[in-house]
Amino acid sequence: MRHASPGGIEWNCEWRGRESKPLLALVHGFAGSLKSWDDLTRHLEQHFRLLLVDLPGHGGTPVPETAMTLRELGTTLGEFVRSVADGAAMMCGYSMGGRVTLHTALFSPEAVSALVLMGASPGIEDARERKERQASDQALAEKILANGIERFADYWGSLPLFASQNMLPPDMQAELRASRLACDPQGLAYCLKNFGTGEQEFLARKLHRLSCPVLLMAGALDENFSRLNHHMAASIGTPAVRVVEIPRAGHAAHIENPKAVAREILSFSENLRIES
Repeated sequence: MRHASPGGIEWNCEWRGRESKPLLALVHGFAGSLKSWDDLTRHLEQHFRLLLVDLPGHGGTPVPETAMTLRELGTTLGEFVRSVADGAAMMCGYSMGGRVTLHTALFSPEAVSALVLMGASPGIEDARERKERQASDQALAEKILANGIERFADYWGSLPLFASQNMLPPDMQAELRASRLACDPQGLAYCLKNFGTGEQEFLARKLHRLSCPVLLMAGALDENFSRLNHHMAASIGTPAVRVVEIPRAGHAAHIENPKAVAREILSFSENLRIES
């Protein structure tokens, strides 16, 4: 179903789980959709009321008519979640979705009761490196538009970031490729140009502002993001932060080892209820 928000985005979302349980909003990564959470939600829907959201240009959420910044997107997402959830929610974001929900927690904190980040980054500190990444994101956006979705799907699946997915069963690998083929080239290009890592401001110096409990997850095989999580935890500097590595998983831990990811989210949630 679609819901219009004050920020001009017509969000497509889906509800799962039990209405009487705590609310958990799930925000997917680049070239995914709310369907990307299917394997994980099977382990969570008995314990949570789940709100699955398509990011702009993905699934059933169209791109807005004008350009947006990540901060604007994060704030708009917070407004949307508050409107449909009638208050704050625990939010979980993966990769690009993690960047978005991190912005929500920092700039729309009243919408986030707790934050779960998987394979997320606070941004690139070095200005020159950030500019290079911005140019790379822009170039990829143009290639997607020029070469089509099939060539993008093959390229994206071949990235070293996703090498661990080669260990998945063939049918799962085929499903991942099919999900990339289902993406809208215009939507992917829009997101790269507006919400890519190169467009993200460096947030590490603002992490101390986080006012909610935080769970930082990464696949144990995803060494770069596992290392980033420890740096982020040190910057957050509060006892209400937990760092977890998911065994037998790379960047997309919720796909490669959903049972372990669900177990960590449930443990995190239960500890919140005990401490409150």
